[in-house]
Amino acid sequence: MLIQKTKLWFKFFLNVKINFKYPKKTKILIVDNEGSKEIKKILNIRNCEILHTRHESFSLPILLILLIKFELTILNYYKKYIELSDPKLIVTFIDNNTMFYKLKNHFKEKKFLAIQNGHRMAFGDIFGFFRDYKPKKKNFSSDFIATFNKSISLKYEKYINTNFIYSGSIK
Repeated sequence: MLIQKTKLWFKFFLNVKINFKYPKKTKILIVDNEGSKEIKKILNIRNCEILHTRHESFSLPILLILLIKFELTILNYYKKYIELSDPKLIVTFIDNNTMFYKLKNHFKEKKFLAIQNGHRMAFGDIFGFFRDYKPKKKNFSSDFIATFNKSISLKYEKYINTNFIYSGSIK
């Protein structure tokens, strides 16, 4: 068991980029690099930070802070990153990432915007997750979700406290 964990951590540190700096203060934080170019173009963003959520990059100072406090979880990492970068707007193109909707409950004063990037299904996607695990709606929120249409918004409305923008596909 110890050998497997050691191999897992070793493989993790070989494949991940470690930043030795704190996140920069920014007005806009993009959660997940996927779709960040489209978000920057559509919202005309020049200066922003990206919170990587696919384990491609981590801030060593944040990891150390959380490790010392025995609070090293991915949710706590995201919360600390947001706290240190102190954005006013947090936006994502990954509308089916449930972690994004959990973060809003920790940052009531910040604006959260999710933009739908693809078709959503009941199996193997966010609506399947909500159907199977039946989490409480109060645990998931965002200020806005830009959806393809009203019917998708009605599905999101069952699970997430939010306002909707019917934008169609921004692609």
